[in-house]
Amino acid sequence: MQVQLRRPLKVYPGCYFYLYFPFAPFRFMIRGYPMNVAWWNVADAEGSGYSSELLFLMHRRGTISNIAERDGGFRKTFLDGPYEQNLSLQEYENVILTAKGPGIVGVLPHALHLAGRRLHDDRQRMGAPSSRTLHRGKTRKVDLFWILEDNSQQRWLHTELRIL
Repeated sequence: MQVQLRRPLKVYPGCYFYLYFPFAPFRFMIRGYPMNVAWWNVADAEGSGYSSELLFLMHRRGTISNIAERDGGFRKTFLDGPYEQNLSLQEYENVILTAKGPGIVGVLPHALHLAGRRLHDDRQRMGAPSSRTLHRGKTRKVDLFWILEDNSQQRWLHTELRIL
């Protein structure tokens, strides 16, 4: 589910939101669904951490997808958050991220964050005009291992992995 925000929010790896669906039946409307952000707009977030577009990964079958079907798509979604769990991976030289199946949602933002910091620093060193300073993270190498439970899972984040 791709969510377009009215104003940019600070997004960081490990953050999650509670999603509320106002067009759902009442018992689902008042209950928030916690979801990790799987991806955000890298061009917006590079260096600043702010993004106006978020991507959440969810199953095709289940409560939330049933609500979307009844609604004809997510016309309006309310977000509560972001809530955080900052692991500060930029403080380590070698980072190994592992995931199995849908667990990729938990580790992909960390890889995106580290890559965005590195891209920002590289552009600053090349002389790109900006008022921001260098991040100077310690990370030199990031390995991402994703074990697929089914070959169809590689389509979930095909575009995002190419961008990364």
